[in-house]
Amino acid sequence: MNSSLVVGVGLSTSATTSDVAVAVDAALRSAGLSRTSVAWVATRNELAADPRIVGLGLPVAGFSAARLAAVAVPNPSTRTALAVGAASVAEAAAILGAGGSAELVVAKQRLGFVTVAVARISG
Repeated sequence: MNSSLVVGVGLSTSATTSDVAVAVDAALRSAGLSRTSVAWVATRNELAADPRIVGLGLPVAGFSAARLAAVAVPNPSTRTALAVGAASVAEAAAILGAGGSAELVVAKQRLGFVTVAVARISG
């Protein structure tokens, strides 16, 4: 198994465990990728132990809002910046989780109450 991907996940309080799994699988499928290629999930610190994300059955890395805010992303959100203190959770977390020179292979996709992005691990 080649675990070369990091999935960044952001979600609202209304999201369910099923919503998270469906959104992750849809984002991976949209790029012809498999969940077996995912090394871990990345998100903001406050969600790192959330059962809706832990329920994916993958290791989870959390990042502070300050670290997420420092990442340049292609699709920043003013709404997310106001809510969590960073203009991106999914894209920024995926990039941070995959390493400094990571390649974003799936830009953020919002499905219902869940936002997902995927980055390829650098190096």
